Amino acid sequence: MAFLDKVSDLGKSAMKKAGEGVEAGKIALKINEEKGKIKDTEIELGKYIYSQYLNGAEFDATAKEMCVKMKDMYENIEELQKQREEVGKDEAAPTMQASSVAAEAGKFCPNCGAKQSGESKFCASCGGKLEG
Repeated sequence: MAFLDKVSDLGKSAMKKAGEGVEAGKIALKINEEKGKIKDTEIELGKYIYSQYLNGAEFDATAKEMCVKMKDMYENIEELQKQREEVGKDEAAPTMQASSVAAEAGKFCPNCGAKQSGESKFCASCGGKLEG
């Protein structure tokens, strides 16, 4: 009988450890969900600050430096997109109009900082009203 009691105790102990492992896993999942929310919020904050920078807001030197770097990156992307469009075109083919390039390059949502295309009045990312 003592042997069966020991086996029963081992089984209960194993079940308890398994339950603790499941609970620890659930907590780890919640921690990772919160970390993901933080990452998303950091991205939103960065977009907001960048949009404020584009609208003329003043920031400390570090934030301004990051915004300048980001603006340079957007300009690099724009130039690379132009180069990609030119690949394979005949010399006689018409090139993209400067006005369409300017329109494509310049509109950002003041709420979330997302780049906007076209003449929409509301942001496609957050639904916020876009300025004139």
